[in-house]
Amino acid sequence: MTECIGELYDLFSVQKFDGFGEIKYFIDPISKDTFTCDVITLGIGGETAAEEKMFTLYPQCKFLGIDSGAKDSEMLYTTRINGKYIEGLVGAENGTYKANVLESDVAHGYVEKILPHFSFHHLTSKIYKKDVIDLLLMDIEGDEFALMKELIGI
Repeated sequence: MTECIGELYDLFSVQKFDGFGEIKYFIDPISKDTFTCDVITLGIGGETAAEEKMFTLYPQCKFLGIDSGAKDSEMLYTTRINGKYIEGLVGAENGTYKANVLESDVAHGYVEKILPHFSFHHLTSKIYKKDVIDLLLMDIEGDEFALMKELIGI
């Protein structure tokens, strides 16, 4: 990360949350005691280590997670960080579609499921309904690039 932002990294107090080989960064708020924060996780994948560390430091954070139903995602997200869980996927368009999703208890890893898909616009206007997302975590199996185009309006 420091290669991308150079000297700016040193200007901020940055928290580093490790989780199963992935590192997620969060810039500390100016006033840690009085701020509120909202975190959205797109693609929980049965792993909440980074979110749990964040919840420990900032128990006032509210978590919303969307996942394809990976084993244990709902249980981890709702019990360990008191988050709201939605089964589905975030993509370009709303609808109900077939998707190949990772399941750890299946020999080849993936199974085909019919799941609700939510556009990011639908997610933020109908489900989340707030103006600010303080932290957006995405691990949506390659759809991050298409979603980034929607986020920046390309």
